Amino acid sequence: MCDHDPRPTSVNVTATPASGGSSGLAFIVGGLVVAVLAGGYFLLGMPGTAAPSTPAAPRQ
Repeated sequence: MCDHDPRPTSVNVTATPASGGSSGLAFIVGGLVVAVLAGGYFLLGMPGTAAPSTPAAPRQ
């Protein structure tokens, strides 16, 4: 029987520095901006979706 074990017994992992670390912050800020704009749109009564006023019937 062979004494050689083909399976590794230790694994070395080196951390690489993250590039573009501000992308997560930009995503969060963008989401907050969209949430504020959507909230303002709904709180103002969704302008542009109101039914037109019904004109009065002509007098006789």
